[in-house]
Amino acid sequence: MNKKKWSKQLLIDEIQRISKELNRRPSKRECPHIYATTRKYFGTWNNTLKTAGFEIKILQKPRIPEKLNSELSYFIGLLITDGHIVIEKFGSAKVMLFTSYPEEKEVILKLIRHLFGYNASIRVKKYGFNKKPNNEIYISSKNLANYFVNLGIPSGAKSLIVRVPRVFFNGNKMNIYSFIRGVIDGDGWITAEHKQVGISSGSVGFLNDIKVLLSRLTISSGQVRLTKSSNAKVLSMYGTENLRKLKDLLYLDAEYFYPRKKKSWKNI
Repeated sequence: MNKKKWSKQLLIDEIQRISKELNRRPSKRECPHIYATTRKYFGTWNNTLKTAGFEIKILQKPRIPEKLNSELSYFIGLLITDGHIVIEKFGSAKVMLFTSYPEEKEVILKLIRHLFGYNASIRVKKYGFNKKPNNEIYISSKNLANYFVNLGIPSGAKSLIVRVPRVFFNGNKMNIYSFIRGVIDGDGWITAEHKQVGISSGSVGFLNDIKVLLSRLTISSGQVRLTKSSNAKVLSMYGTENLRKLKDLLYLDAEYFYPRKKKSWKNI
C-alpha cells in the first residue's frame, strides 16, 4: 500500500493484523513499512500501540549499582552461568536470567527489585520434548547492560569465553561467597550420594578462575576436566568436611538463594 494512502484507522488495522500473525504485540522493528507514518499521526510508537488497544508499560529506568555487595555478587554469578546480555545494533539492550522453577523465578524478581528498583518483565517459552515452560526474566536497559559488560561479562554468546570478573579477585570474601553461590545455583550440581559438588562451563578459563577463588577460601577442588557426555568442562569439589565448610561459607548471612539447591546440600 502506498504511504500516502495511510490513515490513522488503516495504520491501526495494519498493526492489529501483524499482531494476529505474531500472536503478540508487534515491535517497531517488525513494522518498518509504517513506523515513520505512525510517528506522523501518533507521535510515538507507544502512543500508536496504545491507540491500537495494547497495554503500554511505563518506561522504567533501573538503578545502576554504585558498588559491589553480596546481593549484586550473587546476581552476577547467576548472570554469568544462567543469563544473557543482548545489545542490539540499533541501541536497545536487555539483561536476562532464565529458570524453569517458579520459586526461583520469585527469587530473581525479588532480587532485581532490591538491586535495581525495577519490576522485571517475564516471557514464558516452552522447549524440549515435553514442552517444559522456561521463564525468561529480563531488564530492558542499555545502561545496565553496559555496566555488566564493563565488569567483564561479554554480551551475546559467552559460554566459551567468559571469565570471572577481575573485581572478585580484589574484593572481600563475602562477595566471593555470594558470587560462587550464584554460580552453583545457576550452573552447578550437588550429589549427596557421591559427596560431590560440581560446576559446569564451556570456558576452561572461567573454571580455573573459580578454582583460584576457592583456594582463597581454603576450599579444595579437583582439576578442570572434560565430561564424557558433552563438550562441557567441569570443576568438582569432594570430601565431607571440605563441602560442609563450603556450604557454611556460601550460605553465611545469605538472603538470596535457590531453595532446591540449598536443599540438595542437606545430606552432605
